Amino acid sequence: MFPDLAKQLSYFPRARRTFVHTRRQKRLVDQHSSHAMCRRRHSVFRHRSPRVCHRYSVSMKCVPGTSSSAPLLAILASPPSETSGARTLARVDLAAGLAGCDGYVVGNLFAQATADVVEISSVGANPTHWMSARLLLEPLLLQSTNVLFAWGKSEPTGLAREFHRSQVNWLKSKTSEISATVWMVGDEPRHPSRWQRYTAARHPQMAFKDALRLALQVDMAQQVGT
Repeated sequence: MFPDLAKQLSYFPRARRTFVHTRRQKRLVDQHSSHAMCRRRHSVFRHRSPRVCHRYSVSMKCVPGTSSSAPLLAILASPPSETSGARTLARVDLAAGLAGCDGYVVGNLFAQATADVVEISSVGANPTHWMSARLLLEPLLLQSTNVLFAWGKSEPTGLAREFHRSQVNWLKSKTSEISATVWMVGDEPRHPSRWQRYTAARHPQMAFKDALRLALQVDMAQQVGT
């Protein structure tokens, strides 16, 4: 359904701006461009906090890491609408460190902020927000060498499921094209909110970080595809 998706849309939402955080600087990035302008350290959306900034961002947030490699691109389902997403981001940050990446960038399969997959089923029955997310993801993928699949095991229902599956297939094709290393927790794209439950069931005597180190795996099927 997606090859002719652009023809179905009368317009695309204008790109919002969000902040990319690194230890060297904090940069205001246009989501459709890699050009950046330096800004003061704490000016985020008219002085909103970084946590609130993430809640309203439709594509990405990057935080500092500790290595010299590129950030980990974590693909989630959608921006959060009811929480700050702080716990999810903390776990993505932990995964980035375990994967040897310099911080992380967050992208989403679906551009509209939602509370859960049930809401995606409702508002994702038309292609607009799926295509918007694709436009935002593509430049991020071109700059990534490590990609974390973490949008969750559950799929939306109805027509949104078809769009979701097409989006996932497109994403897998793109990661193969760029020869990216694809990571998952276990053998499925588990959402970070489910990681601790998964690791505790398999390594009950281990601390979460140690168990996650074992559970975070390279998707070899995707590697073979490259």
